[in-house]
Amino acid sequence: MNKNSSNIIKEVLLAFAMGIIFLVVLIALSYIIFPNQMTEGENTEELLLIGFPMLIAYITYYARKILNKIK
Repeated sequence: MNKNSSNIIKEVLLAFAMGIIFLVVLIALSYIIFPNQMTEGENTEELLLIGFPMLIAYITYYARKILNKIK
């Protein structure tokens, strides 16, 4: 594996990790801001419906950025 492909793999993993961290922070903040609603599970589904598409968009953005570097 050459140096370029190694850097690409590192960037993809970093983008995925940052997206997961963003999702965890979003859920943690919602527990802090709306503690009663989160314990009842009312907003958990809505958060996941918002968070996962944002995670996918974040990863897609970095994947396109990385693919443009390859070209």
